Amino acid sequence: MIELPDHSFMCSGTSINVSSSNTFDSYYFIVDSLGNLLTTFPVPSIGDDGLNVIEYSNDNNIMILGLENYTTGNIDPYSNCIYKVDYFGNVIWKKTYGDFYNGSPLGITRAHNGGYVYAGGSDYTAAGFHAYIHRIDENGDSLWFRNFSYSGFDEFWDIKTTADGGYIMCGQTGGCNNNGGTCFWLVKTDSLGLLVTGIKEKEIFKTATLTIYPNPATTYCTITAIVPQSNSTGIGKKGASIILFDMRGKQLLEQPLQTGSNTVQLNLTNYTSGTYLAVLVLDGYNAARVKVVKE
Repeated sequence: MIELPDHSFMCSGTSINVSSSNTFDSYYFIVDSLGNLLTTFPVPSIGDDGLNVIEYSNDNNIMILGLENYTTGNIDPYSNCIYKVDYFGNVIWKKTYGDFYNGSPLGITRAHNGGYVYAGGSDYTAAGFHAYIHRIDENGDSLWFRNFSYSGFDEFWDIKTTADGGYIMCGQTGGCNNNGGTCFWLVKTDSLGLLVTGIKEKEIFKTATLTIYPNPATTYCTITAIVPQSNSTGIGKKGASIILFDMRGKQLLEQPLQTGSNTVQLNLTNYTSGTYLAVLVLDGYNAARVKVVKE
């Protein structure tokens, strides 16, 4: 729920449609300062859906997040969905993301350099219920997506930007000794959604290196990366890779690497002139980074 400039309130929610095989229907609505209903906006869909997060956008419109089922009835799969609406409830745009069978976005925050990052939990992978964060731009287009897992059941409840440009998420994880229950979970990432290295990781990754030649480049450049044996039990994506980002933070490509010395030729011919960022990612951690200039 959020308060509008005229001191009315916009809320989002879900109801059970008993006239349609007990499907779940989502809607958002506006009430006055005394709680009297002014307007209701039902969300058209084929199957089950629900809206459970509402927040102001960077341009003072409104973001509403939830999930929807695009098959008849309550049959899987679902997608995350985001509506951007104005103060009067008119839809500016709507986007859907991914397929999964359970879970939903549960929090959203504004990114420092525009756009948004939302967080939640889902079974995007067959390995269990995992927490995730998803970075989108001002138009709702995807920039990057990160999964986090400490056990077979993990989810984020909320997300906030931090003073250093990164993100911090709170939620729950089953990866603790709590008699089969869950524990409170706090995770910190940088602005690219990569885990922040602590004392243990810095010691493991101290031999990790990333070099690029030639730099600047016009068509091709060669990336050399030294990947140490990490044996990490961290919560990020396992393994090593190089990820290339543009300066908006959009992930352009990801190249898997092996432990030891790696040489990768990067084709820049389809990219516009400018500066890019190559990041060496080890088990979800930002281990090294180099700016790449395309002339």
